Amino acid sequence: MEIRFDSVSYLQNKGLDNERLLLDNINYTFNMEDITMICGSVDAIIGKLIVGSKRVSKGSVTVGDNTIKSNNAIDKCAIRKDIGFVGHTMNKNVKMKYVYDELKYYYDKFKGIVELRDDRIKEALLIVGLNNDYLYRLVDDLSYTERKRVNLAAILVYNPKVIILDNFEKGFNDKEKKEFKKLFSNLHEKYHKQIIVISNDLEFALNFVDKVIVINKGKMVYEGNDWAYDDKLYKYMEMPDIVEFVKYIRSLGRDILPYTDNKELLKAIYRDVA
Repeated sequence: MEIRFDSVSYLQNKGLDNERLLLDNINYTFNMEDITMICGSVDAIIGKLIVGSKRVSKGSVTVGDNTIKSNNAIDKCAIRKDIGFVGHTMNKNVKMKYVYDELKYYYDKFKGIVELRDDRIKEALLIVGLNNDYLYRLVDDLSYTERKRVNLAAILVYNPKVIILDNFEKGFNDKEKKEFKKLFSNLHEKYHKQIIVISNDLEFALNFVDKVIVINKGKMVYEGNDWAYDDKLYKYMEMPDIVEFVKYIRSLGRDILPYTDNKELLKAIYRDVA
């Protein structure tokens, strides 16, 4: 599915003391073959512009057959049917009392095959690591990460073409992050879902994200597929621990491969010591 930014500018808090130009004449077409991470000082604005919940100040965003400009008419429902936007918490626009009702809302709105509904709801919960006991749990009783899991399930239940993750990994431990990376990679490779990640966590991106984009002061200052050991990236972003360690070892004159997996690095160190 084509997602394209044409000369897009976005001015946040226009006319206020905290006015910021988050995007300044950005031109970019997302490659559906890549899992793309967007980093920098853009918050969630990229995702919100794509789904039409925010409007560009200038330029246009093309989403499939839809063109989103500053004030034109768009079919938000048609866009959201194809694009699932997973934010920090439960969707604030829909506050259902029970988990089942939250997932039912999204399924009925974007899918609507009633006979398959309950099976799809249960399957979506299992995919995100929640069992059927959660179906009639109160949303207000869920933990922060449980809410995130339900938020993701509410997207997966209607099977969109594109999944946009806005800092989804925050709050999860390393084991959980690894499990989600495996899930998202599987959705991308096996089911051909287009994945866009909005985050500044390059540790999370390792062995998962194909392309990294950095927006700094409104401009796209970095774009790269072979990014893990690219010094140009680290002018703007914090280096992952494993990359920093390997670079330090190399600075001591030791020959070491560009590892991105901690287990493989430990094996190499063990072999060297042995």
